[in-house]
Amino acid sequence: MVKAEIYMKFIKIIFGTIVIFILSSISLNAKEIIGFITGSPAGTYAEFGHNIAVTCQPLEINLYESTGSAHNVMKLMKDDDEINFGITQLDVLYVIRNLSEEHGINISNIKMVLPLYQEEIHLITKKNSGIKKLEDLKNKKVNVGPRTSGTRMTTILISNLTDIKWDESNLSIPEAFQGLMQGNLDAIFYVIGKPFPIFQKFPKEIEEEIELVNIKHPALDEMYYSAKIPRRTYPWQSNTINTYSVPSILITNVFTSEIKVDSLTKCIVTKLNELKRKKHKKWNEVIPKNYKKIKWPIHFAAEKIIGK
Repeated sequence: MVKAEIYMKFIKIIFGTIVIFILSSISLNAKEIIGFITGSPAGTYAEFGHNIAVTCQPLEINLYESTGSAHNVMKLMKDDDEINFGITQLDVLYVIRNLSEEHGINISNIKMVLPLYQEEIHLITKKNSGIKKLEDLKNKKVNVGPRTSGTRMTTILISNLTDIKWDESNLSIPEAFQGLMQGNLDAIFYVIGKPFPIFQKFPKEIEEEIELVNIKHPALDEMYYSAKIPRRTYPWQSNTINTYSVPSILITNVFTSEIKVDSLTKCIVTKLNELKRKKHKKWNEVIPKNYKKIKWPIHFAAEKIIGK
């Protein structure tokens, strides 16, 4: 960027302000395509991506679906100009960083752009399951989502920190609820920002049989934020649930051009009030300056926009 500024000053001296005007017009009219990886079509990541793509026009943003946070991180760890930005859970970065040290993977390429919102840990079971607390999951059949999902990464950490072991299943959410109702599963973990629309629209025969379980364990207090899912967040939920949440963050990589990071960050920051008024409720939790509370390196171009 510094070299570019010096070059432009040189051009101004030699050719004068007319040439500068022409070059500036070309730069402003040139479109760089931004690749943004989100999540499943029904999830909050996908909605956030769509909100950004619509609000940040005329930036040209191509949205890509994924199986979750870990998938997004792994895509961004590569030098691939097709994917420039994505959303992930913070704990997923920690898990992959630990794995990378063992397998020689370089996760230092991943940089934060913005802190986003808190994702609540949902634990769902049938009312007659006998599962009333985290410890009751011992030796049970528990669905934790696809192998590259953020939910699975979170459950790996939960299991390791609490030393509670269960039999893992890796079904999608529709398959998991089918398995729960048929008695093939004992419980379902899902990490997502509340309220999750799909959980608000279950058929009556499912609503009558399921419940959310409180999650509390001293081993999790340092890693996760205490959170609540207020009663009636979902039509079938009669009690307020105590659980944990994990921050989600917008990420990029060191291969993404400074222009793209600058443009997208500037758009979100300047249009944040509009996003809060018109888009997903979780935008109300987005506070750019909170990046200082997130223990992950921020991209220098994003930090320049947000301010130190």
